[in-house]
Amino acid sequence: MSVARDKMAWVDRIQGEFEFVDPFARYTEIVGLKIKDIVKIDQSEQVAIWFTDGTFLRISDDGQSCCESRYMTCDDDLTGHEGGQLVSIDLDAGGGEHRTKPDDDYSDAYHETQFVKVQTTKGSFTLCTHNEHNGYYGGFDLTVERVRCQRRD
Repeated sequence: MSVARDKMAWVDRIQGEFEFVDPFARYTEIVGLKIKDIVKIDQSEQVAIWFTDGTFLRISDDGQSCCESRYMTCDDDLTGHEGGQLVSIDLDAGGGEHRTKPDDDYSDAYHETQFVKVQTTKGSFTLCTHNEHNGYYGGFDLTVERVRCQRRD
């Protein structure tokens, strides 16, 4: 039971409307949904995974503070997952921080990255969320939100 719970821990981090509160039931509500499309939205600040049932998952970093620049990139091809099913999302797939400017210039001197790996039945893709900051601010607030809406054509 503990192994199964560990494999489903990422589902607990998904915000939004679910029919059930129980983590096992929530898991069955989202895993296995048929993917219709995967798109970057809001100038690469978010990624949406659209499902054929009219719901979608929005993946974003909502931790924006003053003096930061946050954005999301993906070098992987997001096509080809259509018709596949969601398997898992790893919000803590690695990353790091490095200094980008000399010590006398503190404006956007640090560049942090955090990876998000999305596994589907048709393969996986990795998102990289970036935070460029002055050294005082930093970190990430990665969120996944389930949104119910009318079907997307």
